[in-house]
This record gives sequence, C-alpha cells and structure tokens, in this order.
Amino acid sequence: MPKNPPPEQIQRRKERRLARKGRSQAQTQTKLETEATPAVPTGYLIPPMLCKDGSEEMLGTPGYILQQKYDGSRVVLYKEGYNIRFIGRSFKNDFAPMYPELVAEARELPWDRCVLDAELTFFRGETDVFITALATAETKTSYEVRLMVFDIISCDESPDPSKLGLRDRLLYLGSKLSVSGHIRMALTIYDHQQHREHYHRIVSGGGEGVVLKEANSPYLPGERRHWYKVKKTQTAECVVMGVTEGTGVRKETFGALILGQYDEQGILQPVANCSGFTQAELADIHLLIGTIPEETYTHVQKWRSQVQKLIQPVLVVEVEYMDRTNTQKLRFPRFIRFRNDKQPTECRLPTE
Repeated sequence: MPKNPPPEQIQRRKERRLARKGRSQAQTQTKLETEATPAVPTGYLIPPMLCKDGSEEMLGTPGYILQQKYDGSRVVLYKEGYNIRFIGRSFKNDFAPMYPELVAEARELPWDRCVLDAELTFFRGETDVFITALATAETKTSYEVRLMVFDIISCDESPDPSKLGLRDRLLYLGSKLSVSGHIRMALTIYDHQQHREHYHRIVSGGGEGVVLKEANSPYLPGERRHWYKVKKTQTAECVVMGVTEGTGVRKETFGALILGQYDEQGILQPVANCSGFTQAELADIHLLIGTIPEETYTHVQKWRSQVQKLIQPVLVVEVEYMDRTNTQKLRFPRFIRFRNDKQPTECRLPTE
C-alpha cells in the first residue's frame, strides 16, 4: 500500500502548480494584448441584415435614408471589454488579428459591450478601393484601412438605442463615433431630396453605389427587408464557353455559365462565371447546353476542375456587371437574357 507523501512534498507540489497557473494566465493576457484574440462565444454571432435589389427610380423617395455602399468586406464588430472580433459574413474569418490599428480604436469605443454592422474597406485618399480583407501586408501598404459603420445591432447602454427605429439609431451612432479615425460612420444622408445628387457623385467618382433604408425600420439580422441596394451597372454580350458543376439544389443541372469574349488575336478568353438564374431557367439552359457539341479550349486551364462541359461558341448572352478587374474579368456578373440577334464574334474584350 503506497505511503502518503510528507507534508513538505505536498506543499512543494502545490507551489509548482500555482506557479504554472500564474505563467499560463500571464501568457494568455500577453496573447490578448498582442493578438486581440476575442472571447465572444460562437453562439453569440449575428448575421448582418441584407439588402434587396433596388433601382435608381427609388432615389429621392420620402421616408428613406441613403448610405454609401462601400467596396470592401462586410463584417460585424463585437466588443466585449478588451476583447474584439471582426467577424466576416460567412462566419469563417475573424479579421481582428490582422488589423491592430482597428482593434486599438475599437477598444476605445464608448461602450463596454457592443455589436456594430460595418464594412472593412481600403481607401486611397478618399476613394474606396476593393482589396480583400485577407490581403497580405505588402498589398495593403499603399492604402488606409477603415471600418465604415452602418448600424448598431446592440450595446450595453440603457435604454438600448439599438431598439429604436433606423433614423434614431443612426443619429445616436453618429454622436458616438469619430469623424476622422479608422472607425467611422458610413456616409449617411437623411434628406431624401439630396439622394440623387449624392448617388451620382458617388458612382461618378468610382464608388459602388448606395443603400436606401426605410427610416423607421428595425435591425433584422440575416433578413432582406427594408434595405435596397442601388448600384451602377454595365452590360456586356458574352459567348457561353461551357458550364461548371452544380452542387446542392443545382447538382442535377449546373452551377454557372462560363462566359468569354474574343481578344484582339481572335482567341476566346474567359471573363466570368455567371449565375443568377431561376430554377426554371436552370432546367431550360441545362437542356439547351446538352444539345450543343463539346469544344476544347486548350489555352485555358485554371478552372478545369470545376468544368462540367465545354461547348462550341454558338450561344450569346447579355449580362449585367459592376465593373472589370485589371485582367478584364467581369465583377458580379448576372444573367439577363440570351441574344439571338448577336453573333459570337461580336463579343469582344474592350481594347482600351
């Protein structure tokens, strides 16, 4: 039968355990101070409120507030005392450790606990430029990062201003945020008679567009109600080069149309993967694609693993898109219609 250790040995073991515990706590605190690792429980995550598609005809409608739509990464800011999180819309990423300057300002916000809806955006001067929030330090060097705040979802002030209608929430939020730091209020226009003027100024300066929001609306996480995005758009005719594999409800049809345009050498170059179809359109297009002979585009390899079928260049579609990348790819393309009046060879990349 084992003997009990002497009292002095028990005391030494206790002291060693306390020392290890102290080192662990110190290491945890250091990590919090240097990496801004937050402690917001996973179940506390809130999906941001979403927008419906709007149109320029809505600009100037009484009863709406206009906010600028920034070309960045949507995030929800969580502040719990010293702990900060910037959670992306998909819940896959916490961007806070990558942006210590934003974390430092978030810790100075006038609430001990709050949740804010915002856009993590890069600026060159006063113009927002799209760069992914996961960009490398080298890519981010030439830009200033800002967190443009759209709304307040909750806070620890009593009574809670986040329970007010939108106009009152925004007036409260504007009174609390800096006008010159890294965390700022999004451009907000309350007078409906000024909406059209500000919209044209934003889009003519290269901005993405605006969001019109019902002035008395509540904040409804994850829902598409009361908010309408109005964006500048362009259209283009493209050749259908094939379709990608479908997943989920599209597994039996296809995922997206692979679209291309001809370059100056007459080579068909892919410019977008385009979706935006109803289930009925998916079924009809799937049957149509099945009737067209296959084609091989040996000069393109990047999306080979995603391809369900490549077809001969005989179909032309019209798509709506926001703008082009520096490699001539279409950003945010959306299918509009087939163009039977256009020849595939008319679908050309811009030469400028």
